[in-house]
Amino acid sequence: KRRPKAAPTATERWSKRKMKRSDAPPSGNCHKVRMVLSFLRLDYDKVPIALPNQEQKSSEHLARHPLGKVPAIKDGDVTV
Repeated sequence: KRRPKAAPTATERWSKRKMKRSDAPPSGNCHKVRMVLSFLRLDYDKVPIALPNQEQKSSEHLARHPLGKVPAIKDGDVTV
């Protein structure tokens, strides 16, 4: 008799997607997000943001985060 395949865990479901995360190394909030994603072993693409150059105020980043804050996370159609 075959056993039914176990349902994938949340981490396994999420790890099949490739998230994009804006990152500014001196930002404490970016560090927190890096730690959580690392702990969950989620794969993501890093989009570097240079705070001294005011890149967080660029139109490209403002489309991701209207307040111009970092980090911004995009996963499929959802942006947080």
